Parts: sequence; structure tokens; C-alpha cells
Amino acid sequence: MIYDDVTYDPAKHLILFIHIRKNGGSTLLTRLSEVLPARPPAQTARRLGMQGLESHDQGFLLMHEHARRRLIHWRQEIWHETRRMLGLSNASMDTVAMATGHVQLDSIRTGRRMPLMITTTRDPVDRMVSEYFFTRDKVVANPRPARAAKKISAWAMEFEPWAESLLEQADRLPLNGQCRYISPKGDFESARRIIDERFLLAAPLSQMQRFTELLGAKLNVGLTEGRRENAGRSRPARFEVPAQLRSRIESALAEDVALHAHVSREFTALAARH
Repeated sequence: MIYDDVTYDPAKHLILFIHIRKNGGSTLLTRLSEVLPARPPAQTARRLGMQGLESHDQGFLLMHEHARRRLIHWRQEIWHETRRMLGLSNASMDTVAMATGHVQLDSIRTGRRMPLMITTTRDPVDRMVSEYFFTRDKVVANPRPARAAKKISAWAMEFEPWAESLLEQADRLPLNGQCRYISPKGDFESARRIIDERFLLAAPLSQMQRFTELLGAKLNVGLTEGRRENAGRSRPARFEVPAQLRSRIESALAEDVALHAHVSREFTALAARH
């Protein structure tokens, strides 16, 4: 991470928050939006079009949704790249303090300023559990049968059979999603290299408070850990994944397990220096 090598200047730098789904990003985004200075007349942050990088359900309706999201994202980025090539200001990027979204790192045209990337990682098994309960809550609250029949049937399962169904399709599903957000290759080694060489700061979700302290110090703003948002309401407080199932999930998510462990070690060492 390049935290020690950069002096933040909002005129030269754009904060680029790679929001990995279910990694506490909504909480961090809310706090950043409250304290980062907007560059008039635009807003503090630009929300990037979601790409739909990963999913645990298959079928035509889901493929259609992913295609729709990717087309929106590509259309936005083509417009930004065209303006850059013509030497024109990219107003939606050049006038904001931060850009963020569920997007892959190098799919974004960041305008004229240097992007300073930040992100959080999470224990992959806990992330899977969180996504399960969060999505099940959404389906129950708004089933929309015509569009989500397949999701309803999937999320009607209890966690263990649902996880087993994913493991049965592990060779076909994009399960190592955290690496995929960081690197197009989707493997640990390429994601590790990008984190080490290009990210301002990356931290495990379990150290969010220390992460916000260090980020606030670098950006020269008062930043504190906020109340958790977008948490699965139906998740039991003491929910535990059986040890044998946890081991099998970790094996299927080996690339993400390695990335989370690496980020945890590097962030702990960085925090100790400060």
C-alpha cells in the first residue's frame, strides 16, 4: 500500500473507493460523503454504474440483469474516455472528491486526477453468510415474482443447503469475488500485487475503526466508524457455520481467503507504524 508515500491533495487526487459487496462499504461511504469536501458545483461523490461482477444464482433473467448493468457501465465509461481523448473536462469525475461503486478497478476512467484507491476485505465465509441473510431479507420484503422467481426458490433454503448448492457448482461460479473486484484475472497473486503497489489503503472489515482513523488522518478530515448499514436483519446474533462446511467453503474460496489474510497482515503492520 502507498499510504506512507502520498500526501493527499484534492486538486490532484481522486479518492476511488472499490466497494466490494457485503464488506461494510455502505457504512464507510456514508461517513466519507459526510466529511469529504465537495468540489462545487458537483456533489461529493459520484456513484459508478454497477457491473454485476458476481452472482450465486444462474438463469436467463439474471444474465439479462448482468448484461443491462454492464451496458450502463460501459456506456458511461465510453463517454468519459471520449471526453478525455478530446481534451475535455470529465465533469462527473473532475469535480467530485470521490467515486465509488461495485466496479472492477481498471474498468473506470478516472479523469485528470490521480486515483487513490481504497477498499475493505472480509473473511470470505462470513461474507457469504452476510450475503445470504441480506439477500433473503430483500427477497422476502420485495419478492417481485415475475423477475425473481429463481432467487426466491434459492433463498428459501436454509444456509447450509444453499451453501452446499454453491459448492456443487464451484467450478462454474465466480466465488472468489473479492479478488475479481481488484484484478481482471481474479486470482490472489495479481490482486495482491495491485493492492501492494497501487492502493492507498486496504483493511479487513474487522479493523474498520482503525481504518477510518488512518484514512481520516491521511485526508485531513474527522472520520469515525459509523453505524453498520445494510446488515441482514434476520441473521441470528450467534450464527455459526459448522466446522466441516466452513473448511469446504474456505477451500472453494481459497483465493479470497489468501487475499483477506494478506490485507490483514499488511494493514496491521501499517497501523503499528502509525
